[in-house]
Amino acid sequence: MKKIVALLMFTAVLFGCKNYYVHQDFGQKTEVHKTIAILPFDVITTGKKPSNLTDEQLNQLIDAERVAFQISLYNQILTSTNGGKRPINIEVQNFDITNDLILKSGMTLEQASKENPVKMADLLGVDAVQKTRVQKTRYLSDLASFGIDLGQEILDNIPGLGTITDNVPMNIDKTNDIDVSSSIINRKDQSTLYTYAIKQEIDYNTTSTEMVEFINRRIAKTFPYRQEK
Repeated sequence: MKKIVALLMFTAVLFGCKNYYVHQDFGQKTEVHKTIAILPFDVITTGKKPSNLTDEQLNQLIDAERVAFQISLYNQILTSTNGGKRPINIEVQNFDITNDLILKSGMTLEQASKENPVKMADLLGVDAVQKTRVQKTRYLSDLASFGIDLGQEILDNIPGLGTITDNVPMNIDKTNDIDVSSSIINRKDQSTLYTYAIKQEIDYNTTSTEMVEFINRRIAKTFPYRQEK
């Protein structure tokens, strides 16, 4: 495990220099902000579709990935304040409330992940939304750690259950490219308050959970709603 974390940190040094932006008037634009919401992630997978999954099962898997990323970012933002370090000055809407409001509106999680962020902020009753897009080469498998139960029938047909390296042909490069962009959009004036982007190369020996948590830890570290020292 230590070796995996070390590899990820080393890769971050190579590919993840200061890749974020905060609006120069962030303090002024957000001085009356009380709550933001994290949208389900817009997830794109460029790898081969698991051959034994139906379209319905594949959609269930992708929706589960959207929510797993969303839950992880929510948790990483909150835990980044542990021990009183860099406390945030904003409420982050619980992901269950966010997704319940989305589904009750008649919108799917996929639609919400791609919808105009100001429209989503209006729907969710928040001051801003965090909208994130992830492009990756492999489907995720070990999502149980995020409280998501896909069912054994789906899990049995996802290559790489538990670790990304399982069932990978010996003749391919065992890396998993992840391309992430995350932005916080202001409801009031539609301005981009913050954006973070990274293209990460992660070894296939890394589990899906470790990859998700690592990416979101990076985003949370640059989360801008922090109390001044």
